[in-house]
Amino acid sequence: MNRIFLAMFAIILTAGCKGVMPEIDNTYVPDIKIEDLAAKMVTAVDPNGTYRDSKSYYMRQEIKLSGKIVSYEVLFKSPDKFRTVMSMDNKVLQKITCNGIKCWSVSENGEKTEIKGKELDRLKLLDDMSSAKGTMLDFFDKVEFAGEAKVYDSPCYVLICYPKTKELEPIAKYVNKTDFLTRKVVTLKEGKPYVAEIKRYALVKGVMIATETEMDINNDGKKELLTVVDYRLNMDIQDKEFE
Repeated sequence: MNRIFLAMFAIILTAGCKGVMPEIDNTYVPDIKIEDLAAKMVTAVDPNGTYRDSKSYYMRQEIKLSGKIVSYEVLFKSPDKFRTVMSMDNKVLQKITCNGIKCWSVSENGEKTEIKGKELDRLKLLDDMSSAKGTMLDFFDKVEFAGEAKVYDSPCYVLICYPKTKELEPIAKYVNKTDFLTRKVVTLKEGKPYVAEIKRYALVKGVMIATETEMDINNDGKKELLTVVDYRLNMDIQDKEFE
């Protein structure tokens, strides 16, 4: 469900941006159990089970950088095949492909490198985070409340999610207290922060997707707007697309 911005997350996670992981408020007492919140988050983005019942989908996002339109595409086929492509001016800048067994990255020069170890674990976690099955409690080792904060003037629960792979950095999720949609995601990679603030959601084909996401790509305090321009479910996708 969160794959709407996770495709880009996988590609540009190393880009710097302002923002740090939130500190845990040990005095905070939540007004909801973590299990109940996790369940409500699933229902919020997939109210009728449309996404959970889907077998494949295609999504394209665009962002304007230095006057150029950069596009991010993701193609997914159940249960575990996916491909993300970053391109500009019809030229592929980077592609990440997983065939259900192995994952690899292809550079703009066509150089193909298998993704292993920690980076493979990171990709698997991102895939789990967008899975149609289960809740965040199923694919994180531990999720705890850190307190509350406002995102776009909306009160949010702040959660710290600890991956099962200990080498991976925790992920902070800011979840709206009213509609239970994720409004902000913060994490680190090699000490470099990643921050995405979800400005707008829309119900598309029965699924609540993040149609507008703001990011500080150049670490200059200026936020760039990432928008969803195409989203399709249950496409007939051949396995060769993931080779």
